Amino acid sequence: MTAPSPRVALVLALTLLLATPAVGSATSAKRGLAWANGKWVPMDAFDTSNTSITSYYTWTPTPVSGAPFKFIPMLWGCDADHISEFQSALANNFSGADLTDDKVILGFNEPDIDSQSNCTPALAASVWQEYLEPLKKKGYRLGSPAVTAGQWGKAWLLEFYEECGGGCNPDFQAVHWYDMTVDNFKSVLVGYYDAFQLPMWVTEYAVQNFSDNQHGTDGNAQATQAQINSFMTTTLSWMDNQSWIERYFWFGAMYEMQGVNDYNCLFKLADNVSRTGALSALGKMYLDDPTGISYASGAASRLLLPVAAADLLPITAAIVVALLYSSL
Repeated sequence: MTAPSPRVALVLALTLLLATPAVGSATSAKRGLAWANGKWVPMDAFDTSNTSITSYYTWTPTPVSGAPFKFIPMLWGCDADHISEFQSALANNFSGADLTDDKVILGFNEPDIDSQSNCTPALAASVWQEYLEPLKKKGYRLGSPAVTAGQWGKAWLLEFYEECGGGCNPDFQAVHWYDMTVDNFKSVLVGYYDAFQLPMWVTEYAVQNFSDNQHGTDGNAQATQAQINSFMTTTLSWMDNQSWIERYFWFGAMYEMQGVNDYNCLFKLADNVSRTGALSALGKMYLDDPTGISYASGAASRLLLPVAAADLLPITAAIVVALLYSSL
């Protein structure tokens, strides 16, 4: 069998190349909303034909009536009131909300922090084994207690698992991150994954220097809007390309940012009084996966193409092949 001519070989190579589906996607199934607004702020601006948002949670077991995304309930704390609230919602099938397909429930919120759920590892282990672990046999998937990033959060988790004695088996590790750099963000998540060998959910994250106040008066200024925009673009792309990161939730779908840099807000802050839910430029970025940019992940890199460009590939392939064959 004779080898094809160089021109024929070129045609075949181009045919295969252009007919190959584009790598990447215009949307991400991992992206969700950390929603603290109830029905006081409409969620509609996130519900578009090309939205990347697929889920939301409310730091409670109570969904938002009529929400367009899948709901993820939470048992927020280890105290009797939060347990009772959760048990009641569970018995009521979470008000009939549309849960994620794998029926996820999130564990305690920042149990390592005094101002949050503030559970000792021993108490958290006891509550987990009584109220959460049995739900696995009922088809629910469980997220670990969501600790703050850093060594203190990791130390809390290590003690929690020791107290559990093998009786606490979350399906994924939840963590919160607030700091200033992309490198730190990646390092923390990789560190938690390496330590616990569970898929990761980032259930809160934003660019915030907690060693400083809102305006940086001690010389360690907060990030600018441009820096936060760049951080979001880079981290969204990176997380979407890590198979071990399952979901993530930017802290910013609220008008009161609770001490976090206002530039992280996904809404137009000028609408704070009317609370229309109109998105800021950052909110629109979070809604739609930034496409048409190159980014690296480990040793590999890929090009994300907009949907419109990807749709043109078969047509482009046909035109190129036809032109080349006509010149043979």
